[in-house]
Amino acid sequence: MAETLGQLLPVYILADESSSMAGSVSDLNEGMKSLHVALLREPMAAARVRLSVLGFANGVTERLILADPRSESELPRLSAGGGTNYDAAFGALLERIPQDVRTLKSQGYKVLRPAVFFLSDGQPTGGEEWRQTHARLTDRSVTSAAPNIIAFGIGGARAETILAVATDQRLAFVSIPGAQLGEAVARFFTTLTMSVIESANALAAGQPAVLRVQTSESFTMAIDEVIEDRREDGRRLRLTEERAVPTGTQRDFESLIREHLVRHPEETQHALELLARVRDTEAVQHEIRDQRHAEMIKWLIEQDVVREVDLPRLRLSAIDFRGGTFNGPVIGRHLDHWEPRRLRAELAEQASPGCTVPLQVQVTCGGGQEGVALRAFELPAEGPGC
Repeated sequence: MAETLGQLLPVYILADESSSMAGSVSDLNEGMKSLHVALLREPMAAARVRLSVLGFANGVTERLILADPRSESELPRLSAGGGTNYDAAFGALLERIPQDVRTLKSQGYKVLRPAVFFLSDGQPTGGEEWRQTHARLTDRSVTSAAPNIIAFGIGGARAETILAVATDQRLAFVSIPGAQLGEAVARFFTTLTMSVIESANALAAGQPAVLRVQTSESFTMAIDEVIEDRREDGRRLRLTEERAVPTGTQRDFESLIREHLVRHPEETQHALELLARVRDTEAVQHEIRDQRHAEMIKWLIEQDVVREVDLPRLRLSAIDFRGGTFNGPVIGRHLDHWEPRRLRAELAEQASPGCTVPLQVQVTCGGGQEGVALRAFELPAEGPGC
């Protein structure tokens, strides 16, 4: 078995060269220069790196391919102009990386998983096709040399997009709010330089081949920004709903859960289990409540407050069953949520005229047409009494 020449880390700088970066071109080129100087000061680390630089706008420009930093007099200069074509950028890597890995292996090197340092200041143009290309690039069952992508978003780049670009949420970063574009570019190159040198030095020292990413205080984790954005969206939605719902209107569990699951469908199973428990509890409470109502009416009849001949007149009574209480007339309240009830009454046994026998009374809710329908009505909260 032939002895390898050692381990190499292919590093790709995938830089946004769209028109929106025009004001930061000088910062990009200064960053390239500082990266080169730092690598030349660390020859042991530079020897373990093969550097490629690709700029993307409407298309992709390959400015440097598999270069040994020690052999370069300077790194290429970047420019700006055009759109922000993510699809072209990832398509170029999908073609370039497998080819480069084969080349390095044919030269006798052991090739580590490539590292792509992605920088963009805006949202992709050209739709969502880039996601499919990106998926093929990063799927190791499709691309055996699928790279680790460390993604940095500055300016107008959205955290959720940068999170989708990175191959791990721990490798997705966005500049802190209010950061100047030029400063963010400079900090990107500082992070890139530190990460490349530390990873390469670890290889030179025979340490495990692990990509070491050094972050800067000028960047924050994209996942944290995404979580905060979702929380803020939730707060705005609740505020909008509160303003849209008239004062005093009650919200039921089902509508609230449906609204929540639109935003968080992954919680469907747990939400449905909780809702089922609530329904079971409510069913038991309804049964107990109706039983107590029946006992109350039976007692009224036993006390001669209500007689058998008075039962039809109960249709004119106002019985408020809302909230699980027997409140009598509904005073100053709306009956939007009135649940129809029916009153059934019958003698417990057959008897001769003039004999006293028990009268069984039951209040029912839901289906069925037996008994007398009860009707609620409203009385004003204030005004002359009866």
